[in-house]
Amino acid sequence: MRRRCGRVRGNAGNQDWLDQWVVGEAVREGQIWNVQTRANLVASVQGDLFLPLLTPPNNPLSPTPGGLPQVALASPLGIVQPLVPLPGGVTNYALGPNLLPFGLSSGGPGFLDFDSFGVTPIPPDPTLTPFSFVNAITFDSLRNRLLVSSFGGGGVLYAFDLPTNQWSELANPNNDAPRAIAYHPVYDLTFGLRVDPYEPVPYSLHCYDATGTLVGSVPLALPVIDYDGEPQQLYALGNRLAYSGPGRRIFGIAVRHCYVIEPLTGDVVYAGILIG
Repeated sequence: MRRRCGRVRGNAGNQDWLDQWVVGEAVREGQIWNVQTRANLVASVQGDLFLPLLTPPNNPLSPTPGGLPQVALASPLGIVQPLVPLPGGVTNYALGPNLLPFGLSSGGPGFLDFDSFGVTPIPPDPTLTPFSFVNAITFDSLRNRLLVSSFGGGGVLYAFDLPTNQWSELANPNNDAPRAIAYHPVYDLTFGLRVDPYEPVPYSLHCYDATGTLVGSVPLALPVIDYDGEPQQLYALGNRLAYSGPGRRIFGIAVRHCYVIEPLTGDVVYAGILIG
């Protein structure tokens, strides 16, 4: 194998060569799209900003797993600026009142403590279903509560009321627990990303009311990219949702798909990538 002018030369069994071929074909196909349509899509989302949690890919395809997660300012078009590193092991975060940060680490939710650069666990209620495979959190700003989703057993959706420091058990998803959740203040609904790579339509968007009751579900036309080592991410973005998928390293650089979704219809109105 040899390199010439930045390109990788090799056979079909070489992973760098395969990655370059995939990227090259994607660029070629993109260049034949309707330019004006693409420009309109970009213009519709480029002013929207959100704060994704970027974690180093930790899956068998990643040659260099590890490192600290970080929160970055981003638009659907890409990362604008890394903002703050988080303690190692944090897989989700949520912002409460006055930007009070919560984190999910070591199988449970807690308060992010930047003085000690750690997570202070929120003790569970021993009278409720024990935490098992807690995988997602979001903050309900209207009711001042942290929502916590798990998929152990049949799955549980918990709520932690901030004024009273009390846990409650909202709902049991019955083996249909989401992989990511996001409370959306515009609709006063919590949306959950459901992933099953073995179903004909692998992705769907569930909709839960204030009681945790499933009130709707729409399919999502997304490709299957589901690595166990990195969480799915879902965030409110204006009237829409931003979804950031798991990362993969291509030529040593972490690349994540990013989609903008109409939450009530499941329409994917923009598709891009986050690099870094």
